[in-house]
Amino acid sequence: MAMPFSEPLSNAATYGYRRIAAHLQRHHRFRVHPNLAQHLEVTDINQLWVADLTYLRLDQEFAYLAVVLDAYSRRVIGWIAGRV
Repeated sequence: MAMPFSEPLSNAATYGYRRIAAHLQRHHRFRVHPNLAQHLEVTDINQLWVADLTYLRLDQEFAYLAVVLDAYSRRVIGWIAGRV
């Protein structure tokens, strides 16, 4: 299990969030991996875990949040947050 911040984020910008349109680059030099779970029918827990990595803009710095979720139950398996 990942550990949360050891100290509070005292310079958090605001409560809530505002949605920022993401710019998706379709032409880049990185390899694109296929979605191996595209046609998988998940019928029980622990069959498929999904992950997301998000950068959070604070007043004076950035932080990141990485989360692993169970695709069936949508429960958090683990997470970690840290300063960049």
